[in-house]
Amino acid sequence: MTKAVILSGGWGTRLRPLTCTIPKTLIPIVNVPLMENTIKQLIKAGIKEIILAVSVMSDQLENYFGDGSKWGISIYYTEEKEPMGT
Repeated sequence: MTKAVILSGGWGTRLRPLTCTIPKTLIPIVNVPLMENTIKQLIKAGIKEIILAVSVMSDQLENYFGDGSKWGISIYYTEEKEPMGT
């Protein structure tokens, strides 16, 4: 297996006020965004392509993670037109 999907489209309402201006997946844990730690673990497991299912504040995720070349992988984005809740 070389592909993974990360669901990251939720509003993060239980983490407010932290998530008022930043998506929950970018909340830093020891100065590193939560999702970055997840991505690094997936890379260690041999994942080469990651699809991020996004909706809320997706522009911030795309600005931070880009195309994944920073980590030697490919990151793609798919936007939920209607948030389904994750």
